[in-house]
Amino acid sequence: EYIRGKLPFIINPRNDSDSDNKTGPTKICIDTSEWETVDDAHRPFSDGQNPSFVSLAHDAYNLHDDHHTPRIEKSTIQPLEEIYGSDEIDNMFLGLLLFGDSQCRWNMSAKVMEEYHFSPLLEAPQKRSMVLILNGSMEPVGQAVLQLELDKTWGEKRKRHNKKKKENGEGYERIIVELDDARLFFHNGKLHVLYRNGPSFGYDKQLQNPIHITKVGEDKFEAYIKSSETFSVCCGRNIAFISETPANKGSGGSGSDLLALTWIDPVTTNVVDHPMAAVDVDVTDTKRRLQEIIWPTSTSASTNENG
Repeated sequence: EYIRGKLPFIINPRNDSDSDNKTGPTKICIDTSEWETVDDAHRPFSDGQNPSFVSLAHDAYNLHDDHHTPRIEKSTIQPLEEIYGSDEIDNMFLGLLLFGDSQCRWNMSAKVMEEYHFSPLLEAPQKRSMVLILNGSMEPVGQAVLQLELDKTWGEKRKRHNKKKKENGEGYERIIVELDDARLFFHNGKLHVLYRNGPSFGYDKQLQNPIHITKVGEDKFEAYIKSSETFSVCCGRNIAFISETPANKGSGGSGSDLLALTWIDPVTTNVVDHPMAAVDVDVTDTKRRLQEIIWPTSTSASTNENG
């Protein structure tokens, strides 16, 4: 059995022609032509790895009131609302995928690789993280490369990126970096990403940044993080953060806390200090059991009565 007797399940998108009919699992196809040339006889080198997706629903807990802290501030996704419409965005999803050396070809013969149309490339043409927008049927409707804005020196290891202003002096240059094991989450109404970058920070540090989204033209968007807003959580890797517990406005309750998952059975979390500057922080000793968090009775989230 799975943890607490709960088996994992697949979320199937709804078939718009029949609200009671669920479609089977579908593969998300990404346009990689921006950074690699693919001939008709082969597939792209990679179709992405380590995906993380979040719902853009404003009222994900069906609270239907103005007394609780909003899950997503309007300013966070306003550029997307302007592109896709405020009514549609509530049924859409935002995802982040890494495109890197993820092709599994170990012990494959040349004949098998040709049979399955594997890319002949031996390594990724480029490494990058892609922000995706999916509609209610889990179909990609928009994508953009997540970039790093160099408004401060970024990195502590062998690969450092220095602060760099644009040639015209207005703003800072942006570059493409690899965000490994990325996870999206919302905290205090803002969209954040938790990730690692071994070449710049080592493989034992977990980093975090707010994600900024701006509209470009009529139907495009760009996404970026700022080096001045990067901070690391000590110590470890692949840490899961939780910060979507509804709380009454002004109550100072758990809805304003950033929680790190420290153990899974029983599910235990630690409160994390959330710095304003790019500095290292430690998780506090304040431990909280997930079932101790008070959820509204209307929310779909629940815990087993035994755990």
